[in-house]
Amino acid sequence: MSTALVMAVAVSAVVRFAFAQRIAAPWIVVDELIYSELARSVADEGRLLIRGEPSYGYGVVYPLLISPAYVLFDSLPAAYDALRAINSLLVSLAAVPAYFLARRVLPRGLALFASLLAVSVPSLLYAGEVMTENAFYPLFLCVVLMLLATLERPTPGRQLALLGLWVVLLLGLTSFLLRRKEPTRHRPFRTPLVWFVAPATIIGCLFLFFNLPTEAMLVLPIWGL
Repeated sequence: MSTALVMAVAVSAVVRFAFAQRIAAPWIVVDELIYSELARSVADEGRLLIRGEPSYGYGVVYPLLISPAYVLFDSLPAAYDALRAINSLLVSLAAVPAYFLARRVLPRGLALFASLLAVSVPSLLYAGEVMTENAFYPLFLCVVLMLLATLERPTPGRQLALLGLWVVLLLGLTSFLLRRKEPTRHRPFRTPLVWFVAPATIIGCLFLFFNLPTEAMLVLPIWGL
């Protein structure tokens, strides 16, 4: 990965965080409050809770990604700043899969320019909000990159990796739409056979990861930081 791409991610993160500082408090009700509460419960209890009650109707990925803000800081204002810093880094990491996508058809310089455009869209002001869009955007670009890599060389490993990414993406989208359409629906979901499902999932994810193309193997860990 080029130094220029790393610098683009870093500069974008700093700029996004500076804009995020202009937002004094959460204002998208009730989504921001719910995801903040879920992240706090993950940090404090290790599970998804809302006001002390289990909640299974919301996505897991985003609360997990922002929960370190509440692990590092006891003060809510400090944790809120740290959370927005995480958001700024997340959306800025979208430049990485965007760069590798562009490199398939463009020379290095233009591909870098395309990655800059990817992190210059106005909607990235969401970095100042406690919203899942901050994780969805780079994840979607990773799925597109994996799709192209699979079409280029459709090995079984790449196809399984693409399927796994699509499942994560579609589950998150389904949860989002369901919450929008039926916010009061009770969701008493429990993971069946958790003693088996959890280790099997970890082993499956490792298998998929090590069957990714080299570019995707570089992108996904950096995006997950």
